[in-house]
Parts: sequence; C-alpha cells; structure tokens
Amino acid sequence: MLLNALAIVATTVGPLLGVLVGGWATHWTQQRGWRRDEQRYLMDSRRQAYGLFLTAVRAYFAYAQSPSVKIAAVKVSDGSDVEIPILDETGVPYKERLDAAHASVRLIAGSTVVVERAHDLSKAVRRAVATRAHYDAGRIPRETYLAVWAAERRFIDTVRAELGLGAVEYDD
Repeated sequence: MLLNALAIVATTVGPLLGVLVGGWATHWTQQRGWRRDEQRYLMDSRRQAYGLFLTAVRAYFAYAQSPSVKIAAVKVSDGSDVEIPILDETGVPYKERLDAAHASVRLIAGSTVVVERAHDLSKAVRRAVATRAHYDAGRIPRETYLAVWAAERRFIDTVRAELGLGAVEYDD
C-alpha cells in the first residue's frame, strides 16, 4: 500500500517537475535571446546616431566653407572671447541638424566619455564656423582646421572603443 502511494505521488509529481524545469529553461533561454537582441538593437542605434552626428558636423563645416555663405559672429555675454556663429537662412538647417544629431548622441551614448567627446567636437566645429566669419572661404587659420579634425578623431576613437571595434591607425 505504501509503495502504491509512493508510485502515485511519483507519477504525479515527476511530470509536474519536468514541466516546471522545462518552463524555467525555456524562460531563461528566451530572456537571454531578448537581452542579446536588445543589445544588438542598442548598438545599431548608437552606430546610427554617431554616424549621423559625424555627417551633420561635416555638412555644417563644409557649408561654412562655401564662398557664397554669409556668417557673422557675436561674442557671448559672459565676457569671454568665445564667439557664436550666426548663419543666414540657408545655414539654419545645417545648424539644426547638428543640434539634433548632438542631442541624439547625448541621449543614446553608452558612456559620459562619448558625450564629452561629442561636446568637444561640436564646440570645435562651432568655433571654426565662428572663425570663418572673419576670413574668406578656405582661408581660416590652419590651427582651426586641425582643432576640428583632432576633436573628430578623438570622438571616432572613443566611439570605436565603446562599440568594441578595433583602433584605427592614422597616417599623419
């Protein structure tokens, strides 16, 4: 009789335990897959945001180098020597794209270092465009160009590290 009761309990509990373990294993596997997909989506989104930011920076800078562009520069009111570029109506879309792309990077960046490098690049290109207000197209000082490209390189190197990509060797 005791053996009969144990057999009944074993045949009832055994399959239930199997279903429970199987359900747990399935749940764990699905969660792992979802996390992996989420990480992949996040990395793809970051790549896209970073690429759009670089594109906006270059378009803004290229626009400012056009001979037909009229740019003014005004000093900020804090007493420093920092100037803000003022673009004509044809330049406003370039500035807006740069601002939007910069905001996207700040929202999705995986580290504060990426945000800082994006800020440095944005600041360097804005200074270059403000400098352009005082020079003819293609005549801004070499140091101004070099500051933009150095900031861009630091941003790219930081982003590549965040995305797990290898370092880039530069031929200077």
